[in-house]
Amino acid sequence: RIELMRNGELVESPTDVNLLTRTYTDKAIKFLQRQQDKPFFLLLSHNMPHVPLGASEGFREKSSRGLYGDAIAELDWSVGRVLAELKRLKLESNTLVVFMSDNGPEVRAELGEDVGEATPLRGGKYSNWEGGVRVPAIMRWPEKITPGLVSNEIVSIMDLYPTLTKLSGGTIPKGLKIDGINIAPLLLDDLDGFQPRKSYFYYSLTTLQAVRSGEWKLILPREKDSPKLLW
Repeated sequence: RIELMRNGELVESPTDVNLLTRTYTDKAIKFLQRQQDKPFFLLLSHNMPHVPLGASEGFREKSSRGLYGDAIAELDWSVGRVLAELKRLKLESNTLVVFMSDNGPEVRAELGEDVGEATPLRGGKYSNWEGGVRVPAIMRWPEKITPGLVSNEIVSIMDLYPTLTKLSGGTIPKGLKIDGINIAPLLLDDLDGFQPRKSYFYYSLTTLQAVRSGEWKLILPREKDSPKLLW
């Protein structure tokens, strides 16, 4: 059962998963319209492509990749609508847009065709192989980020907090220990004094699963689809 909630209150149960992407997008655009005259932070975290998958009528049975492809196509449409609204409101030159995922695609065979793939990378969601943790991270900020700029440094969603804080003129509260680093120099192609990560630790829940040092990566054995280690 998928339930739709707003500010902790139940709106619809069960909700129609086919309409979720469209609903989220409509709400995001209304938020931009309300906030257009003042600073804002919008986190648009779509339910798709989590199972059960869904796509609205205009996208169903349109993709050669089945329902999974339909859901992805509608996500692409959603991003386009948000970018178009930023442009219409004349906000795009002063807005940093970050497009990324929190993990690799679902690849469990028991889900049939309702899965993605990380080819040419190995693994997917629930694993610490590159297919499970290396995800697209596309950032757009006209007149600030050089078009076509690519970085091979290790970055993490944890880096968004210190980076956005820096770019917005804020400060990290004193005494607060954070794991992220400010990657603004990577975005703005100003690497003078920037110190990239030399190592990285991969966890599943609270269990250490893998360690990367330079170009080397150690992955510890564990039970399938479980954070429990085999040693």
